[in-house]
Amino acid sequence: LSRNNMFVSSPTDVNGGGSLVNKTLRSLPFLSRLDLSHNLLTDHVGQALQGLSLSYLNLTASRLSPGDLQILVTLKTLVHLDLSQNNIGDAFSDLIFKSNMLTNLEILELDGCFISPSNFVFVFSFIKSCPNLKILNLSYNTLKVSQILQLINLKLEGLLVFSEMVCNCTTSKCSCYEQGKLVISHTLGSAEYKMKTFDKESSSRRFETDSKFIAFKAFLSPRL
Repeated sequence: LSRNNMFVSSPTDVNGGGSLVNKTLRSLPFLSRLDLSHNLLTDHVGQALQGLSLSYLNLTASRLSPGDLQILVTLKTLVHLDLSQNNIGDAFSDLIFKSNMLTNLEILELDGCFISPSNFVFVFSFIKSCPNLKILNLSYNTLKVSQILQLINLKLEGLLVFSEMVCNCTTSKCSCYEQGKLVISHTLGSAEYKMKTFDKESSSRRFETDSKFIAFKAFLSPRL
């Protein structure tokens, strides 16, 4: 149901089509996977998903609000949640964290969610509150080396990072990038991660700008 513009109706419709969508979805008793990406869902998530028991939910580029995020972290049946390309980095600071929030969540995608050094602590707290998380995608966010190391030390089965290098140096002879890459590479190796390369489009972006990036796809070998 992606790219359907289902939640925008007349200016007088305060529900924005959410009630009709929910009624239709609830008529499907075996529905477990739902893709609502690229719809304008701002403040409609609760109404659209009410009463559903989903294992997979894709809300990529849906203009989610902090209120929508509050609803999403209560969906206990989710196994795979994709919130990529939503400006929600700061919204994690409004969550009241409890242990074992999404107890079934195994895959979390936060690609391009405006996660930054200033809001990372709240995002990290949420990540740690998901006890069965296995794969985390934080590509196209901006993190410090120390924050990337925190993620590695969680020893998730899969970790994807594509981050612009952040440091406070003002000198042109700054070596933080090279040192950061070495520390991250050593930490990944010590944790026995196996590396995979990013796709060609992602890799090319590193050379299209003057910025320096830390980029890797790291996976632990399956446990026997």
